Amino acid sequence: MRILLSGGTGFLGAAVAEHFSGLGHDVHLLTRRPVEASVFPVVVFDGDVRSLARQMQNQSIEAVVHLASLFLSDHQPEQLDDLVQSNITLGLKLLEAMSLSGVRFFLNTGTSWQNHLNEDYHPVNLYSATKQAFEDLLRYYHEARGIQALTLRLFDTYGPADNRRKLFFLLGQAYLNGEVLQMSPGEQSIDLVHVDDVVQAYGQALVYLTNGALHPCEVFAVSSEHPLPLKTLVERYEAILGQKLAAFGGRPYRQREVMQTWSGYSLLPGWHARVSLEQGLQQMALKLKSSRT
Repeated sequence: MRILLSGGTGFLGAAVAEHFSGLGHDVHLLTRRPVEASVFPVVVFDGDVRSLARQMQNQSIEAVVHLASLFLSDHQPEQLDDLVQSNITLGLKLLEAMSLSGVRFFLNTGTSWQNHLNEDYHPVNLYSATKQAFEDLLRYYHEARGIQALTLRLFDTYGPADNRRKLFFLLGQAYLNGEVLQMSPGEQSIDLVHVDDVVQAYGQALVYLTNGALHPCEVFAVSSEHPLPLKTLVERYEAILGQKLAAFGGRPYRQREVMQTWSGYSLLPGWHARVSLEQGLQQMALKLKSSRT
């Protein structure tokens, strides 16, 4: 298929682009400006929906895979516009352009943080609330415009090429600098899925989406099925690296900390995480140690 991928320059998006390309798909990246030295052709989007629709038609796009988003665990008042623009408006414009150009298939990305306290919908923060708001808009485009859609709600993701300022990045900096990271007591659960498993989920979901095997607008989780306490995770990583990385209890829990991960989900049929946490941690540690030498 010829696929338009948003978020293709980020950690997950880049991995999904490579995976789709390896499956024989023709991947185009949606960008705000031209990208130098991109191995994939780009569709530059300046906010004009009709122009985007024309580009979709000119490039014979058949499906849109939407990973672009702005993650903020806690927002500030001045960040409201950015949250809405990134997590609602961009996707909305993609759907409108699809409607104008006749593109039918849309694979969306949500978050397990939409399901705080294991409820069908209970947003942890404004970020997850914007993700839910977009899913509601997506249903309209299915009902009124015939867009066929699926949503994958992701738990925490990781991999050796991950440079996002999240847990493993911070632990890596502590390791390289010989420092100890101040952390919460660490009793909150975390569900980690390796990037290699995440991309497999997107590949399988695209097959289901385009062959009509599932009900439109269904939501599936991408989970390891084996959450564990954050403190346990860090201690395992410390043991592999042979270095103390964290001091637990040195900072308080965040407001609305997710103490127990969402468990009332349905996995994508036929998909299960295959990279064990031990394999993933060993892979991460190997790269980190090599960067130190």
